[in-house]
Amino acid sequence: MRRWLLLLLWLLLLLLRLLLLRLWWLLLLRLLLRLCWLLMCGIRFLMPSSATFIIIIVTATSWCTFSPGARFR
Repeated sequence: MRRWLLLLLWLLLLLLRLLLLRLWWLLLLRLLLRLCWLLMCGIRFLMPSSATFIIIIVTATSWCTFSPGARFR
């Protein structure tokens, strides 16, 4: 009986560890997306040229899409 309880506790800890790791990656991804959004909004007010703004939006969006945490979505 004690062996089953230890096995169950070990499995629960493993599941919790995997869940926390996944949540950590999702929080990091949200932070990166928020930083990209703030960067795009700030540059829109600083730079009047629409061509420069479009180039920076594309660069920031692709950087957010291909960031290391993006594959865990």
